[in-house]
Amino acid sequence: MVFINNFKKALIFSSSFIFTALLVRFLLSINNVQHPGIYTNTFARIDTLIIGALLALTYFYKPKFIVFIQKFANLPFQVLLIVAFAIFLHRLYFFDPRYIYNVVFGYTIIALFMCYFTLSALKPDTPFSNFLKIKPFVFLGKISYGL
Repeated sequence: MVFINNFKKALIFSSSFIFTALLVRFLLSINNVQHPGIYTNTFARIDTLIIGALLALTYFYKPKFIVFIQKFANLPFQVLLIVAFAIFLHRLYFFDPRYIYNVVFGYTIIALFMCYFTLSALKPDTPFSNFLKIKPFVFLGKISYGL
């Protein structure tokens, strides 16, 4: 994806990789392959890596839809998203992990949630970016990066 010089081409390329990873996990799960057997293969979790690379390309190219995404960086929407994320994690980890939605879509949804929060933290004066400016988080950031 680094050698693709157009964001639209990168989006199509990455979408095909994400779809392929979801399809591979679906095919493995319907053939009764257990959760550890699916995620020990790199090709089955390539979607998380591709979403991270796509986030970096989004920040580099700054396409027009990023403004649309950052409009949803208001407090009520982020609280609603955090509640939905908590419910999803509850369903993911406290129920049987062999359910198909856990095995196929679980980590992709988590990566997309984190992608949204990263994009909203990059816009100044949003509730999430202001939350990260609290002194304990700034202190932890300085410790973790050795500043």
